[in-house]
Amino acid sequence: MRRLPVPAGLLVLACLASGCGGGSDEGASKPPPFPAGRWQGALAERGLRPFQIRVEIRSRTDSARNHVAYTGIDCGGNWAYLGRRGPDFRFREVIDRGRGGECKGVGLVILRYVSEDRLRYEFRGGGVASSGFIRPG
Repeated sequence: MRRLPVPAGLLVLACLASGCGGGSDEGASKPPPFPAGRWQGALAERGLRPFQIRVEIRSRTDSARNHVAYTGIDCGGNWAYLGRRGPDFRFREVIDRGRGGECKGVGLVILRYVSEDRLRYEFRGGGVASSGFIRPG
């Protein structure tokens, strides 16, 4: 079988269409990393003085390894990772430790990067909403 010569212009078009040449991915954004590690910050909730949060996120699959403590309201619990929705990292919070029977509850925590070392925190559950920012700590 005889090969027919391919015009140079078609080769260039084929190369451009397939991405040859190893060009850069400028403009393509990388998804933010999973926020593993220790974080802390100040939160606000209607009817309460601002209070502190300390959280350690260590697992996507084992909520027992994701500990959260709220100082000022003296409660703590765990976060179960639910996955991402757009730029948001979603966790199910279960509070089961702290000031007697007052520290019980379940809600949704949403974290979103606002910079490389700062996350926006939002909580909703049981008629309560709180928000603030957390940083590595």
